[in-house]
Amino acid sequence: DTPVDPPDAVDAFYATDNEAAGRLVGQYASVQAQELGLDPKIAILDLAPGISSGELRRQGFLDGFGISGDDPAIVATVDTEGDRELGAQRMAEILAQTPDVNVVYTVNEPAALGALDTLKEADVDLGRTILVSVDGGCRAMKNAVRPAEIDATAMQFPANMAREGVRALANAIREGEALGGNL
Repeated sequence: DTPVDPPDAVDAFYATDNEAAGRLVGQYASVQAQELGLDPKIAILDLAPGISSGELRRQGFLDGFGISGDDPAIVATVDTEGDRELGAQRMAEILAQTPDVNVVYTVNEPAALGALDTLKEADVDLGRTILVSVDGGCRAMKNAVRPAEIDATAMQFPANMAREGVRALANAIREGEALGGNL
């Protein structure tokens, strides 16, 4: 799910469009906040500095929500390394400083599940708190998205990326088609 760096190191690659994934969950969170009549107080549970997939997802979320990175609606931005335990810990730190957080964006579902654990423990009203993420892992889908504890996620499909990559290679060899793509 991470672009090649530098891009010219390869002729082509197939990967998740992380920015589009973030944009989709950002748009969803924005609409939900409006429908709930919330004055957004956003916590961003990010990956780690310099990791392009996290940076692209975060930028997409901001674009989708319709804000910039310095918008006062963002009350906290923390790194979680995509880890459940760090997600829980960082969410607890955020709630200690800003207990009225009502929109939580996480870089992936492990961080989201950690944040969710903390939100539940703090007895936060999940009906008035929007929690969105990116990844679409099977366990998170079954145990948190379907029961509506994680409000939305943008799913990746690694098997599709592999299939489309192999298909593109085969077509390039057979027919001379150009390589490249984003899923």
